[in-house]
Amino acid sequence: MKCFYHPQIDAVGLCKHCQRGLCPACASERDGGLACHDRHESQVDQVTALIRRNVQVGVKSRSVSLIAFAIFVVALIVLIDLALNEENRNVRTMLYMLAAFSFVAVLGQVPILRSMITRKKNREGVR
Repeated sequence: MKCFYHPQIDAVGLCKHCQRGLCPACASERDGGLACHDRHESQVDQVTALIRRNVQVGVKSRSVSLIAFAIFVVALIVLIDLALNEENRNVRTMLYMLAAFSFVAVLGQVPILRSMITRKKNREGVR
């Protein structure tokens, strides 16, 4: 592959923004990859910053998923217990419906928790 700006020179890599081949003179090495010198450096830096923020948000959301799972499990148990001890038939039906909602919410958290456990095992296996 040849440099986009100097077709007679071999490219050493691609600009992370425009995907054009770059020679050593045209390439600007950035934290997140190569960029066209004096053309796409800020865009590559912005993409790199965005990726870092997304990774940080993903790490923070794991604890939120565990908390949500625990809350819905507790709610499910409490609602079933209240429904079993309720005399009024309409209130009992309402409590069972709320328990069913909590059960669906718990089931919705299972794939998230499973992927978290799988990722953790994969990271431990890599080390």
